Amino acid sequence: MASETYYTPEEAAEYLRSSPSTLAKLRLYGGGPVFTRIGRVIRYRGSDLDHWMSSKLARSTSEARLAG
Repeated sequence: MASETYYTPEEAAEYLRSSPSTLAKLRLYGGGPVFTRIGRVIRYRGSDLDHWMSSKLARSTSEARLAG
């Protein structure tokens, strides 16, 4: 079994070409990638980041709004 890559919020934001504050808001309000928390430490699996980005694909801006 291949080992999974885990990212800090800062690394995940860089991977997604986003900002750590955007990921923090998505954790708070929902709609973001799946994450794990151990105590105060938050990590994202690379495969979950890829899956979340794939789920956001759209053909138009109106379609993107519906995807949330």
